Amino acid sequence: MEHSFRQQFNVLTTSEPNQALSWIDEDREDKIAIVVSDQWMPSVTGLTLMQLIKKRKPQILRYLVTAK
Repeated sequence: MEHSFRQQFNVLTTSEPNQALSWIDEDREDKIAIVVSDQWMPSVTGLTLMQLIKKRKPQILRYLVTAK
């Protein structure tokens, strides 16, 4: 997916929820518009991550997916 969108958009990828939250907190110009996350991650669930994002920046669209 990253390769498909990178030509039109700035795509950030990480497998670490804390890194994603750091990017969101540092995004002073509100350039992050969409977050796509898996439900199953090592440190927190995707649902928890989405709730934390919503508290910080409710305008960000959030998509939660899972392969299970």
